[in-house]
Amino acid sequence: MERFLRYSLQHGKPIRLIVQEADGQLRQYRAVVTGLEGAEITALCKRPKTELHLRAEQILSADYIPGDEGAGEEAEP
Repeated sequence: MERFLRYSLQHGKPIRLIVQEADGQLRQYRAVVTGLEGAEITALCKRPKTELHLRAEQILSADYIPGDEGAGEEAEP
């Protein structure tokens, strides 16, 4: 999952996040990660345009948005 967060941060591209909110509800966001500091993630949600402040344990899943296959991402050894 960290790979997707770093991809978004480094390339400025949106990713899809599945997040568990404080009330237990699951939400899906399409967002660009703007900050990674330890277990704290900051992301800019596209719709509605909102800044998200998340803890790593809230993020249940992360992946590329449809149509993005991570082109330009360097393969890790």
